[in-house]
Amino acid sequence: MSAENPAIAFVASKTGEAQAALASLRERYAEAPLDKAEIIVALGGDGFMLRTLHRHMAVNRPVYGMKLGTVGFLMNQFHADNLIERLARAQPTTLKPLVMQAVNDRELAVLDLKRLLNIPVAQPINLTTVIDGNASIAILTSLSDTTAVPDRAVLRSSELALRARREGVTIARADLLPTVSLSFTNGFQAFPPLGSGFPTTRGVAANAFCATGSSTTAKCQNGGWFTDRSMTATISWPIFDGMRARSNIDFARAQQRLAETQLQLSREGVAVEVARARAELNRARTVFDARQQNSANAKEAFQLASLRFDRGLSTQLEVSDAQLALLTAESTEARATFDVFLASAELARALGRPIPLPPTTSSSRSSDPGAPREP
Repeated sequence: MSAENPAIAFVASKTGEAQAALASLRERYAEAPLDKAEIIVALGGDGFMLRTLHRHMAVNRPVYGMKLGTVGFLMNQFHADNLIERLARAQPTTLKPLVMQAVNDRELAVLDLKRLLNIPVAQPINLTTVIDGNASIAILTSLSDTTAVPDRAVLRSSELALRARREGVTIARADLLPTVSLSFTNGFQAFPPLGSGFPTTRGVAANAFCATGSSTTAKCQNGGWFTDRSMTATISWPIFDGMRARSNIDFARAQQRLAETQLQLSREGVAVEVARARAELNRARTVFDARQQNSANAKEAFQLASLRFDRGLSTQLEVSDAQLALLTAESTEARATFDVFLASAELARALGRPIPLPPTTSSSRSSDPGAPREP
């Protein structure tokens, strides 16, 4: 590329700001066709920059971006002046979309972890353990019993509701039985003569309290308080109540049948969840075994390629290909391990058991780009 007067092609997004800047640059600088340009100047945001790179990938020309969009992390600041000098001072950077996507996924995963642990976003973290994929056999063994009965809160709730409805039927039938009631009353009564005032003594009946001239066998009371006790027993049997008792029984039975249906639906729903989770766990386990075997084969192929290269029987390209295949196999194995533990957690939840935590081993690798690293 000619540093003094490079052939420049301008492209811009469809926004008004970018189109105005495009017209301004075309007036100030000579423009070359895209097939003859030595450098492409893109005006817009990151999205337009990536589309420009993809669209002109076959041309193999460097693209210089200037921010005229909402997001512009990949772009330079827009200035119409001294464009040739800025192009000459620009440092080329090779964008690797897969690496960028992997780094972005890692940073998002770290942010999710900080959110779950309630850790400030700016605070770096360093993971000290890694998941041991080979230790998943113990978890799978504990969940392999197909005769295990699910212990779910929804089932217990439905069973208790059915028991309450059955008791409701028994209570409704009680309206057809006779009612027996007993009552006991204990009190005091006084019958004071006129003009004697409020009685203040206990009542006594004797001849001495009778008027003069009364029979010697007569007894009269002194106007005091006498004990008054009474006991009553009542038995009632409803003969006709307007079918109220029968309707209450029918309603209670309907509620019982509804509770039985709800319990059956809950059991069927839980059974479906358990079957689906068990099938997913079997699928994840099969994929994990296959990925583990692929990783072992790739590791053996890499060791063989390295040995052949050391003895001068192969090229560095073969070793690089074998290493790439090994890294790909290990990556897919890690994903399969992740899927196995997720499937086991889902099956444990469906069975109503505590979710098993994956076994871990010590590691000094950091998962946070801002975390302090060991030398």
